[in-house]
Amino acid sequence: MTPEEVALIVNQSIKQIQESNEKLVKTMMEDAEKQKEIIYELRSEIKQGRGTGAAGNNSSVDTLAIKETLEQLKEARAKVPELKKLPISNHIEFIRKLANMLELKKGMKQFLEDVHANTTAEVEIVKTENQAKMVAVKLNKEGAISNREATNFWVFLVSKIEDGGYDDLLVVPTEIKEEPKKRLAKIWENIMREFQTNDEHMRDLVYVYWNDLKQEDDEKFRDYVVRTRDLAKEVNEKFKLAGVSAEKVTTDDIKRKLKFKMTPGQKKVFAAKLESMNSSRETYGLDEFISMLSTKEREMESEARLAQKHGDTQQVSGLMAKTNAPQKTAGSSPWFTGKFNSEQAKGTVCWRFDGTPNSCPFGCKCRFAHITNHVERARALEEAKARAKKFGISTKSIGE
Repeated sequence: MTPEEVALIVNQSIKQIQESNEKLVKTMMEDAEKQKEIIYELRSEIKQGRGTGAAGNNSSVDTLAIKETLEQLKEARAKVPELKKLPISNHIEFIRKLANMLELKKGMKQFLEDVHANTTAEVEIVKTENQAKMVAVKLNKEGAISNREATNFWVFLVSKIEDGGYDDLLVVPTEIKEEPKKRLAKIWENIMREFQTNDEHMRDLVYVYWNDLKQEDDEKFRDYVVRTRDLAKEVNEKFKLAGVSAEKVTTDDIKRKLKFKMTPGQKKVFAAKLESMNSSRETYGLDEFISMLSTKEREMESEARLAQKHGDTQQVSGLMAKTNAPQKTAGSSPWFTGKFNSEQAKGTVCWRFDGTPNSCPFGCKCRFAHITNHVERARALEEAKARAKKFGISTKSIGE
């Protein structure tokens, strides 16, 4: 290698290092700028919440509050996914994560709620003409945020929406492109119109979802409660904003949904508790009903965790196939009763479980392994059949 070639390689390496360092410095500066913007927004919101009184002794409290909220906000912002249309839209998760983040940005939340409130009133039925007309969005709470905050949140939304198939949501009229609040309001209006439309068709559709709602297999009762209440709230909000009904779904409707749309397995788990409740008195309020069943579910989960922590070594009986090895067993039965603990039992495939919920009458309390992967389950059953056939045992109970 000639000195010229060596010099060229060295120069190229130096150039790459310089470019890498420049990118790193640029990234660090951008991150620092984002931190400054977030701190600025948090200080503004804290001042709005406290009023215009003197800072004085509150300065240290402000610093701690900002630091704690800053960490929470960073985490919440990171959890907001990029909005994607294909292969399937993730707009439900996108809206939910955005809502979680806005709980830490009260001023912005107030501003966007005002936009949404006007957007949901977008369709006004003119009875004399039987037509629909669009109602212009009015920003009654523009003072809730500054232009700087509006710009920062607009940049954040753009970073989460562009290149995901929903680019049309970012289109705003030319005349408001230089007005941060109106530009942000228009984009939020676009999002609400796309995903939170409140016309008659959408109200009917969400009510159909409510009627079809039921507990999913393997869903905790408490998670089912949250899902049921959230959907009931959505139904009621849509019908209320449309002026159709103040309470389309009542608390009694929610209680009946929770009680009668449980999975069969959940009903078995709560059977004794429900029977005890019915024998005590005839009616229960929604919150009381939820509290009593949720408490029962927590107790059962605590018992399971305790058993797992200390090792469930309870000895249980099981029918074991006789082998050629010397065994002290009586009678001509091809089986003998063996003793093994629950951990050993879980290493043996359940013959009753076929991969579908409730196929085994013992459910989650079964001592044996419920293998959901059909390939692994088939392999385990074949091994069990092979062992049984080896010793001349009938395999009818194993699916033959």
